[in-house]
Amino acid sequence: MKNYAEHPLPPENQRVKKIIGFYCKDNVLLFSKEIGISQPRLNRLFNIDKRNGIYPSPSFDIAQAILLKYRNIDADWLLTGQGQMFKLYQTPLTDNAVGISEDYQEYYASPSSLQGMGTSGSSSITSNDNEMLLQILNKELDLNTQLQTAITKKDHLIEELNTTIQKLLGSQANE
Repeated sequence: MKNYAEHPLPPENQRVKKIIGFYCKDNVLLFSKEIGISQPRLNRLFNIDKRNGIYPSPSFDIAQAILLKYRNIDADWLLTGQGQMFKLYQTPLTDNAVGISEDYQEYYASPSSLQGMGTSGSSSITSNDNEMLLQILNKELDLNTQLQTAITKKDHLIEELNTTIQKLLGSQANE
């Protein structure tokens, strides 16, 4: 058998391993139950295939299951390694986006939003799948921009209300 030093774990497999470590303290069985993928199937990602001497790549089904269960994982990071592990507007310990519209949560959480992905005859992620995921990411970016604008408006309103309260309190003290 080939040893790990000669064949290090591929980056995409390392990212899955990092998620397992974070959420399930490296317990693959617990993680498999969390995302609904069998433990043997996940374990294959971390062992060299004896038939061809390489590590299997994470399939579309595994990536989809992770992204649907842990919505705060950044899909771009999981698929390409670009960016950060967690989406910037969420905390790593929550399953739900803070302040994201219900329409968006339903869109993002529903399997129908990913319908047609991974159906190209292969269980691996294809360029069509990547295009679909990029469309989802672009929608997410647009909604994130809208959220940031709403937060800025809310902050300005709070400042105005605080100023008004201080004026009212000051005028009461003078009476």
